[in-house]
Amino acid sequence: MVSKRNAGILLSVVGVGAVVVPLLVYNYTQLQERNTNPWNVFIFGSGTTGNVTISYDELRSGDYQILHNGKFDILNRLDYSYTYSYTGVVLWDLLQQSGVVAPNATEFRFWAEDNYRCEPLPLSLAESYPTEVILAWEEDNKILKPRRKGGDGPLRSVVNLTISQQLDPPTYNSQFWVKYTNAIEIIS
Repeated sequence: MVSKRNAGILLSVVGVGAVVVPLLVYNYTQLQERNTNPWNVFIFGSGTTGNVTISYDELRSGDYQILHNGKFDILNRLDYSYTYSYTGVVLWDLLQQSGVVAPNATEFRFWAEDNYRCEPLPLSLAESYPTEVILAWEEDNKILKPRRKGGDGPLRSVVNLTISQQLDPPTYNSQFWVKYTNAIEIIS
């Protein structure tokens, strides 16, 4: 016979499983669908009306707003700060022109070729500070080398310190700089 305590534990485990398993299946499906080609950017997620893949060449074509040699401040969790110059496509313009961002979208995050992903950021910050969040292909006037050649590219997300200082509580921004970026998840 099962005691009341054990029955309660069993019901709790089944309840948690009923929630966790569908979430794991959803995340696995999204990972399987996500483009793993480092020369493309895949935009996907619960905050989209559909998925879209944009090639490296399309990003650089001039069809999207490009920020040239923008100065970006980076602060890491050890409180060291640096300033680099980056060239890349403005994220907000890319999202607007892709036409897949749903009206109920609230957050975004960057994914890397190696499946690393940063914590989500409010989409409203990318809209309010459009030139502070870019997908860069050039650092200090040098093309980012791809991962297989020992680089951080061909694309990396760059989020200026002004963005992370708008969060509550303010935080360091190096956690949002994702090397080998090849996907953007839009979250509702």
